Amino acid sequence: MAILFSGIVMSHYTHHNLSPVTQILMQQTLRTVAFLCETCVFAFLGLSIFSFPHKFEISFVIWCIVLVLLGRAVNIFPLSYLLNFFRDHKITPKMMFIMWFSGLRGAIPYALSLHLELEPMEKRQLIGTTTIIIVLFTILLLGGGTMPLIRLIDIEDSKARKKSRKDVNLSKTEKMAREASGSYPFAHRRE
Repeated sequence: MAILFSGIVMSHYTHHNLSPVTQILMQQTLRTVAFLCETCVFAFLGLSIFSFPHKFEISFVIWCIVLVLLGRAVNIFPLSYLLNFFRDHKITPKMMFIMWFSGLRGAIPYALSLHLELEPMEKRQLIGTTTIIIVLFTILLLGGGTMPLIRLIDIEDSKARKKSRKDVNLSKTEKMAREASGSYPFAHRRE
């Protein structure tokens, strides 16, 4: 957690002290590293299906999925309504539903299930198997269904989409790259 918050705080200060070229280079490098780390985590999750004996109880799995979805709803909807009191751009009920639906649960629950010190081995196997099933359910079904659901409920109307394409930049470095294109001191020197 300390590394996470240190990174968040430092990103606000260090980004502005780098040259535009270095900003773009660092952002692309960190995106690549993040993608590789995410790939390693999901490869480990996929390979772990075959790494230990499984104990499966369908009622336990169903109850866990229901409780995970209910717990997410209890967090998303009230907190979003609370945040709307302090925001200019309000979170709509459709956006809240998408945030609830698309919440992926993966590496952290699985890592926690591996480090449980339960004495009967059957309990540990049951929790590990259930965690893997929930991870696969949320990644494949909910994660795979997020984009079709967004298109189905049409979160933004067409006028808002056209306006947002002109007004919103995807990142600070993209904005700076557009502003700085051709204005670098070395951009016109080609010898």
